[in-house]
This record gives sequence, structure tokens and C-alpha cells, in this order.
Amino acid sequence: MNEMPSCTKVIERKARKNHKCCECREVINKGDKYTYLSGIWNGEPADFKQCQKCVLLIEEAWALSQDFGFMPDEGPPLGEFLGWVADYGEQDGSNPMKEALGMSAKEG
Repeated sequence: MNEMPSCTKVIERKARKNHKCCECREVINKGDKYTYLSGIWNGEPADFKQCQKCVLLIEEAWALSQDFGFMPDEGPPLGEFLGWVADYGEQDGSNPMKEALGMSAKEG
């Protein structure tokens, strides 16, 4: 989901029950803080929950994507962050985005 939404809402929440992060698929445990994003994409509503680790990595990736010459709509799509990082710049066995984010080879 990389298209721009017609409207969005971003809320920081404290989990009242367990959820799953839309990015890393790890459990967001009851009591943990997470980011809830909702919006309308192509006329369809959607919502996403991101753990704090992924939120921080995504913020850094957005900044790096601008440094690497990406346009604003070419950054990591919601729910596809790890795949986006894994696919970015794989050349000669290295991935500059993973390296810049401090991610290991098994992440993404």
C-alpha cells in the first residue's frame, strides 16, 4: 500500500490486549505502547498497528530514503517495511539500507 491516502489518523496507544505488528509480525503485548494508523486508500478504509521498534526503524528508513534519492511516495509501504528494506539495493551481497539501519542479514 504505497499510494497516498485521502485521509489518515495516527494515534499512539497502550495495548489493552495483545496485537500483531503489521511490519515485523511480532506480538505487541498488553501494556506495550504502539502506533495505530488508519486511513482511506483508493476509497477503502484500512488500519495498521506498529510496534515501537518498527516505528523507530521506519522513521530512520524514511530519512535515509530521502538521503538515497527516493521520492516521498517511494518510501516503505505500510505493512511491507521489512520486505522493502530487504529488496532495497541488494547488490554484491550488501544492502546499504540494512547496513544504515543496523539490521542483521536475517532481518527483513
